[in-house]
Amino acid sequence: MLSYSPRQVVTGFWQRALMPLIFSELALAYPPEKVSDPASRVAAANGQFLLVSASRVFPGGRPLSRGRLLAGRC
Repeated sequence: MLSYSPRQVVTGFWQRALMPLIFSELALAYPPEKVSDPASRVAAANGQFLLVSASRVFPGGRPLSRGRLLAGRC
């Protein structure tokens, strides 16, 4: 899986005050060294930019990820 987390655009006092805190909390919950280690079960990905192998997600034509991923809805 490949995931890209772009630069965050923040405007206004509260966004500038809270976004560093939110990203710090995410880094504590999902340490980059564990997320990047294929042997680790810790995983995190930015949903806007996600590249996965179809054979891993749909083995035998069935969605393996059904009920296992948290995804936004349009």
